[in-house]
Amino acid sequence: MTKRITKRTSVEHATLTGLFGRLDAMSPLKVLGRGYAIATHEDGRAVRSTKELRTGEPIQVRVHEGSFAASVTQISTPEDSGPDDEAT
Repeated sequence: MTKRITKRTSVEHATLTGLFGRLDAMSPLKVLGRGYAIATHEDGRAVRSTKELRTGEPIQVRVHEGSFAASVTQISTPEDSGPDDEAT
């Protein structure tokens, strides 16, 4: 019976370790560490669409090791790019 308990505990530990790794990889700070950034409006709301922005609007940009202020100078949408604009 002790062997079954030990085996079960070992299996559960491995499962939890795997789940913890997956959760850790999805952490916003880990995502920033991979080179992504999060842009926010002045009130702290995340920018989710170009439709929310206006040229000249100040925004904050959070990166892995800090943040910086920026200003929107140009807004592009997927509809703005055509076949000639795509990277090859």
